Amino acid sequence: LERLRVAIGQRFYLSRDDIRLDGSSSERSEAGSDLLVTVGGDLSHSLRLDGSYQYNQALSKTERYNAQLRYNPAPGKTVSVRYRYGRDELIGSGSERDTLRQVDVAGQWPIAPRWYAVARQNYSLRDKKALEQLAGVEYNDGCWSMRVVGQRYVTDLDKTKNAVFLQLELKDFSSVGNNPLNALRLAIPGYSPINETTGN
Repeated sequence: LERLRVAIGQRFYLSRDDIRLDGSSSERSEAGSDLLVTVGGDLSHSLRLDGSYQYNQALSKTERYNAQLRYNPAPGKTVSVRYRYGRDELIGSGSERDTLRQVDVAGQWPIAPRWYAVARQNYSLRDKKALEQLAGVEYNDGCWSMRVVGQRYVTDLDKTKNAVFLQLELKDFSSVGNNPLNALRLAIPGYSPINETTGN
């Protein structure tokens, strides 16, 4: 078990000059960057808590922080809850900036022999709407496995996109269809491909 992990970091600049993309320069108000702190540890064999915090010393304000609790008793079984805060974040694809407050719930869990459910809900407390939703099922027959996953996500303030993944994977050979594994790993902390699990 990793009972405790703590990291503290800050970038220090040798020069106060800040070179912009257009080649012009300006002078930084401070010689150092924001203060960053991360803390994490296993509360038990299956429960883990992680968090990070960023403090702007020039403004004496919290820039962002997040905290995540994850329950992962075995491969193929994981549930996580995360809260994220950002003081001055870009909203959408434009130049508008605002406070960000989000709750993220995700999981992968066996629902029947050889069947697994996967899901994620990323919800904006500021906008009072879902930013990303993902749901699907996976089946593992040992020699082959199948995944069907649907995803809906916000691309701009008033625009959303939908995606559907359907994949058939043959053990030790190859797969056919759209591969959702990257999307599942990004969406679900602790996600395990079902053909790598030993059974639950």
